[in-house]
Amino acid sequence: MKSVDQHPRSVLEKAPFWVVKIYPGDIGTKGGLVINEFGQVMRVNDTPLEGLYACGNSTASVMGSTYPSAGGTVGPAMVFAYIAMTHLATTRSRAGSTSITA
Repeated sequence: MKSVDQHPRSVLEKAPFWVVKIYPGDIGTKGGLVINEFGQVMRVNDTPLEGLYACGNSTASVMGSTYPSAGGTVGPAMVFAYIAMTHLATTRSRAGSTSITA
């Protein structure tokens, strides 16, 4: 086995840098809010609730009724958070709005 010191390291030199705190967990849901491909929460008639996004364990699982293992929801949560915020930013900039209000 190689020690950690024998592996080359990468240096991050170009900004911007993004940081996300990740906490381990072992829960998953088999229900929750239904979202579309942009992370928008959907109404019962399959139309999006404008401005309402969700990801992670608050949404229906992208894996259906299965739960692959502990931490299996972390990746989809991070991906859908990124997709949702990108969609929100793009939608707001197209509409001419730069602010987000709660």
